[in-house]
Amino acid sequence: MKLKVALLAFTLALFQPLALAAVNLEVLIEKSKQGDLSAMKMLAEYCSEIVGGYASECQFKAQDIPQLRGVAEKGNSDAQLLMSTIYLAGKNGVPFDQNQGISWLQKSAEQGNAIGQSLLGVLYGSGQFGFPADPELGRVLLNKSIDQGSSSGLFFLGLLELIEHKDEKKGFEKGFALIQQAAEKGLPIAQLMVGTIYLDGASDFPKNTEKGIYWLTKRLIKITVLH
Repeated sequence: MKLKVALLAFTLALFQPLALAAVNLEVLIEKSKQGDLSAMKMLAEYCSEIVGGYASECQFKAQDIPQLRGVAEKGNSDAQLLMSTIYLAGKNGVPFDQNQGISWLQKSAEQGNAIGQSLLGVLYGSGQFGFPADPELGRVLLNKSIDQGSSSGLFFLGLLELIEHKDEKKGFEKGFALIQQAAEKGLPIAQLMVGTIYLDGASDFPKNTEKGIYWLTKRLIKITVLH
């Protein structure tokens, strides 16, 4: 059960857009295209941490990429993060391009972008997108992200603990504690996972319906506020 939940949440976190119509995204995208760095930062954080950068409503169209690329090439780590999600999603007329997606993600992480570090960390930790699995480097990047207060860093580090130590009670407890910390910081996918684990229970993790409903309700409140 523990591994099943961990892998399900991992897939959700990386590839499944949560259906949010959200927070004047069209306005943020338009301002970002015009070079508004504060709007770009909000858009990068929202699309990467709240819905996952693969949601179609977060995507720039192909004709908008030159403006964003110009900002990214000047070294803006949020623009670089957005470029990464655009190419890894491959939507709205933009073809999937793994090489460009990873390259932009690495640039963002190298500049200290906390979300970029967390996403790159989990890719190294899990070996996704053809990355050679390097759990040690993955943890270094995730901890750098956590040091900056990133809830996604906590979440992904917790997932790696669950997956790598799926048959060990201490590993499960450590991983779950990290994911719950991310939930407490307001990350919806973490709240979903914590609520699901409490509702389902496990042989060494007692079912707690009250806590399960609490965390799933917190997630719904977060989504409602974002609308």
